[in-house]
Amino acid sequence: MYTRAVFYSTVIISACVIGFIALVTSFVWVPALILSLPFLAIGYFLYRYTNVFSPAIKGYWRLFFDFLSWYYPGKDFTIMNAGYADISQDGIFLTELASHPEIYHLQLYHFLIANLGNVKSMKN
Repeated sequence: MYTRAVFYSTVIISACVIGFIALVTSFVWVPALILSLPFLAIGYFLYRYTNVFSPAIKGYWRLFFDFLSWYYPGKDFTIMNAGYADISQDGIFLTELASHPEIYHLQLYHFLIANLGNVKSMKN
């Protein structure tokens, strides 16, 4: 079993090795970093202040969710988002759907529509 001193000495040795490798290879990565900074800055400002990358980002998320649906082909995987729970014993406030396997995901939709969409009831 490792003691704290052995752990810290391992961390220090690893940091020294990484620092040495960075120092030895600095003739490669320092000029590359300096030459690429204008392109990185332009890319950042385009991403931050325009919609130039919007199609690429939408395409990425489309591929990501297509991959998820391919990787989990089961019939029980129907909702691809996080869930929502009240601060209570079990976190369920939609009691009529309490036995549904994705109750927390459905509660997220209900919470967003009811609170942010100013909808009083989701019946009909």
